Amino acid sequence: MAVAFGELKYANYDYLKSRPVQAWAWEYLRRNSAYIEAWYTHMSQVSGHNSCLDIVENGEMEAAAMFGLLFFR
Repeated sequence: MAVAFGELKYANYDYLKSRPVQAWAWEYLRRNSAYIEAWYTHMSQVSGHNSCLDIVENGEMEAAAMFGLLFFR
């Protein structure tokens, strides 16, 4: 899987100064290469719709839980 990180690495983070802690956590997580890989793996396995039931039944909750999430969207 090829993911271009160049733009993310040099992004302007000024907008985060006024954001809550949750926004900082998401900004960190969405740049995490292990998360990106897990998300792409999940998305390649789901059908045309995405629901919590599908995720739990397919065991994807475990992959999301590694990142402190209940499920992938």
